[in-house]
Amino acid sequence: MTAYRQFYTLAIAGVFSAIWVSNTSKLVKAEIVLDSLEITESSGVSVSFEDPGIFWTHNDSGDLPRLFAIQRSSGRLLAEVHIDGLTATDWEDICGFRLEGRSILAVADIGNNQKSRDWLSLVLIQEPRLHVDQPSTVQVSHCQPTTVLEFRFPNPVDCEALAYDPLTHGFLLITKSLVGCSVYQLPLGFENGQFIRQQQTTLLAKLAIPLVTAADISRDGRQLIIGTYGPATLITRTDNTSSWDWKHTRTIQLPNRKQGESICFDDSGKHLLLTSEGVPTPLLEVNLDD
Repeated sequence: MTAYRQFYTLAIAGVFSAIWVSNTSKLVKAEIVLDSLEITESSGVSVSFEDPGIFWTHNDSGDLPRLFAIQRSSGRLLAEVHIDGLTATDWEDICGFRLEGRSILAVADIGNNQKSRDWLSLVLIQEPRLHVDQPSTVQVSHCQPTTVLEFRFPNPVDCEALAYDPLTHGFLLITKSLVGCSVYQLPLGFENGQFIRQQQTTLLAKLAIPLVTAADISRDGRQLIIGTYGPATLITRTDNTSSWDWKHTRTIQLPNRKQGESICFDDSGKHLLLTSEGVPTPLLEVNLDD
């Protein structure tokens, strides 16, 4: 992250936080501090499909290609997983899903604030199974990516938000700008039993949501959450179809964060998990029923 980008981002985040903080404190169900000083810029979060008491996070640009597993109830660092053979250019988000009986994590190397990158990538790995019965040991391991999916937008854009859609079996990518956002879809395609490793996104919708920093879709595929430096926007599907109801949305007030660039549903779809960039790193939980 360049010094200019960091200053600009922090300034915008501060303005949004100041606007929305007065309405948010009652929505925090729990606040925990992550116990790792290695997590300096938590830029994405995803609840584990192997154990809903664990979530995964990663740093923004400038770090090693690694993921951190965190115990949701305490903030304790459980594991650090290094993905070999990669360079983490600008990791912005992470999501999880099930594929042929396996739990998969997809890491979005999609940061492009200078709009200088033509091809971006999603790094897919099989989610490691952790031994949570070792309370004092941080498990450090290495893995190879299952695949790296390269893709591009019709035109270069800045993008920080990724979500997996279990109903269409593909991804949503949401752009970031001051005047709104565009929602693109990217299929998880196969050909002859192999991943299609290079594709182009297609435009799905344009929304008046500025400065989008994160997104997620609930495990039942019925809810889409779009996060910003201020509030989040909740969008649901139209009846029992696979179409999103873009015209009827719900604003979700979020707790004040220093620089909020992460959001995800828990396994029930009734709570949101949030972190913030900076140390110490908070874990906040928002109850959607409030």
